[in-house]
Amino acid sequence: MKMRCLLCGLGFGLLLVTGCGQKYWYQEGKTFEECKADRAACRSELLKRTDLYRIGDYERQFMEDCMQQKGYRLVPEKELPLTTKREDSDIPSEVSWARGYGVAGSIDNR
Repeated sequence: MKMRCLLCGLGFGLLLVTGCGQKYWYQEGKTFEECKADRAACRSELLKRTDLYRIGDYERQFMEDCMQQKGYRLVPEKELPLTTKREDSDIPSEVSWARGYGVAGSIDNR
């Protein structure tokens, strides 16, 4: 019983530390449209390897590796600059923790 309480407390503590908010792929200096295109390119490569009917460890790791190779990092919403445009994940899921990550980029004012 003590072990179960300890594990529950540890799990709750980790949840508080990591947070539950949406995270976004972001790279400073990239426009929102460029960021969306890079995410779409990674997703296209992923679809060559899986059917994407579910989001599992492989799919999440593949997308993380692909986006990081393109220079992106995962940023919690509260750390994004106020001037960025955001789009939540476009991967549907019945459980919020299994969703993909959103994308954020600067608004192109050229």
